[in-house]
Amino acid sequence: MNKLIHACLAAVLSVFILTTGVFGEKVSTDIINAGVGARPLGMGKAFTALADDSNAIFLNPAGLGYQTNWELTSLSSRILNSVDYRMVGAAMPTALGTVGVGYLTTSSGAGFSTSTENVGGVDQVIPVSQISYRQDVAYLSLGRKLNENLSAGVGVKMQAQSFAGATSAQATGYNTDLSLLWKVNNSLSLGINSQNALSYAGSNISWSTGEKEKGESRIKIGGALRPNPQLVLALDSELSGASSGLLFHGGAEYKPVSFVSLRLGVDQNSAAAGGGSYSTVNNLTGGVGIEFYGAKFDYAYYRVADYSENSTHYFSISFSGVQDGLFTSQAKTEIKQAVSDQKLKNVVLDIPDGMNKSGLYSEAGRDLL
Repeated sequence: MNKLIHACLAAVLSVFILTTGVFGEKVSTDIINAGVGARPLGMGKAFTALADDSNAIFLNPAGLGYQTNWELTSLSSRILNSVDYRMVGAAMPTALGTVGVGYLTTSSGAGFSTSTENVGGVDQVIPVSQISYRQDVAYLSLGRKLNENLSAGVGVKMQAQSFAGATSAQATGYNTDLSLLWKVNNSLSLGINSQNALSYAGSNISWSTGEKEKGESRIKIGGALRPNPQLVLALDSELSGASSGLLFHGGAEYKPVSFVSLRLGVDQNSAAAGGGSYSTVNNLTGGVGIEFYGAKFDYAYYRVADYSENSTHYFSISFSGVQDGLFTSQAKTEIKQAVSDQKLKNVVLDIPDGMNKSGLYSEAGRDLL
C-alpha cells in the first residue's frame, strides 16, 4: 500500500511540475472557471481541501473517496445577465471507490452578423443572422481512499464547443484532472488539484477550421480548517495560464444550527490591464444553505468587482442518501459528542410512525450510539 501511495504522489506532483512549463501559451476558455455549485461559490470558490460533497466531481475528485452516500446535485444561473449556465452531477460509492458523473453547459447569444445596404442614398447596417456560442463538458470522476487520511482522484472530461451564425465552427477535445486530499486530522485537511493536466503534452482541442488549442492548466493548492463543528475556514492558492501571478480564493461557512449554513468569501481572478499585463480583481461572494432529511438548497451571490450591475445569483438543489434514514452524518457526530460528554443522560428520539422501536432507543438510534 505504501508503494501505491508513493506512486500516486509522484504521478500527481510530476504533472504539477510539468504544467508550469506551458503557462503563457495560447489556451481555450474553460467553462469551469465560472464556478461549480452554489456552496463553493458562496465560499469564494475555496473548495480544493474541503471537497466533501458532490461538487468534488468537478473541483477535486479525490474528495469523492471519503463520500459514503449517493448524492445528486444541480445548479442554474444566468451569468452577467447574458450567459445561461447549467450543471448536473451524481456521485455513487462503488467497490472501486466513489464514482461521479457530471455535465456542464453554457450558451449565449454573441450578437448579430450584419451587412451594409444603401437605402435612399444612406448606408444602413442590416442584421443578417444571430451569432451564438455554446460549450458542453461531460465529466467522469473517481475518488478512492489510499488510507484513512489520504485519497486520490482522477477526472476525465470531454468537451464540445460551437459557434453558429453567418459562419459556423465546432470543436471537440478532452482533458483530465489529477488530485490528492490529505486529512491531517479531524480539524485540518489539505488538497491539491491539477486541472487540465494533459495540456502540457500539447494541443487537445481541435476546431473544424483546423485550428488547435489546449485547455487552460490550473494548479490549485488549498487548506480547510474546522476550529469547531459549526465553522469551516478554507483557502486556495491558484496558478493558471491566464494569470501572470498567484491568485487566492478564501471563504468561510458557519452553521448557527445544524440545518442552516451561512457563507462568505473572496474570489480573486485576473483581468487584462493592457500591454500584456494582468491585474488582480477581488470579487465578493456570499450565500446560504438549508438541509433537511438529505435534501439541500444552496444559494450564492457573486458580486463582480468592476461591474456590480452584472453580479450573478446561483441556485443549487441536491439530494443525498441519509444513513439509517433518520440522521445526517453531522447530526450523528453531534449526538455522539453529546453522549461522550455526558450531556445527554436520557435520549428520547422522535421516531416517525411505523419505525420499529425497542425500549428507549430505536434500532437506528442504537446503531448510532
